[in-house]
Amino acid sequence: ILCRIYGIAVSCTNFYENSEKREQICVKAISLAQKCGNKTRLASLYHNMGMIKMELGNLEEAFNYYRKSKQLKIKIGIKNEIARVYNGLGYEFMIMEKFKESLASFENAFEYLKYEKEYSEIMLTIYNIATVNFFTMNYREVISNLNILIEIMNITKLPFHATSTIYSMLTIAYIKSKKNMKL
Repeated sequence: ILCRIYGIAVSCTNFYENSEKREQICVKAISLAQKCGNKTRLASLYHNMGMIKMELGNLEEAFNYYRKSKQLKIKIGIKNEIARVYNGLGYEFMIMEKFKESLASFENAFEYLKYEKEYSEIMLTIYNIATVNFFTMNYREVISNLNILIEIMNITKLPFHATSTIYSMLTIAYIKSKKNMKL
């Protein structure tokens, strides 16, 4: 139970004055999870530590923690958790404008999800893929991705990103793809 409490404490980003304090708590939680042999919690904590390291600007350390998390989650075999790691990696690559690596990570996430019923994670993955395609001006793919996303949203009735953002991106993609067709 203590291990879970630490895990929750690390996730509460607004609770801490700074990332260094969160990092200290995460180190304690990792140590405890290792002692308890709780691989699932440890994998989650490694992912959290990766996010903390990224916030602190320690990119290499962040990706080392993401790799540790991914390896453990693959070993455990929980597909939606593996997908979350790939989505996290893809997001970090996208922020760094490494779009090729970002898209590959999101596509890996989707591979783990395509036979699962984790609709929230599936929608997030499709949205992430659409966003990378938008940044790389691959507007036809944006249109395809977002139409699939909207279809899933309509079927599942699950809340997701602001629909205005999705429709705005879709509208811009339609306009841009029409301009490209005329050239």
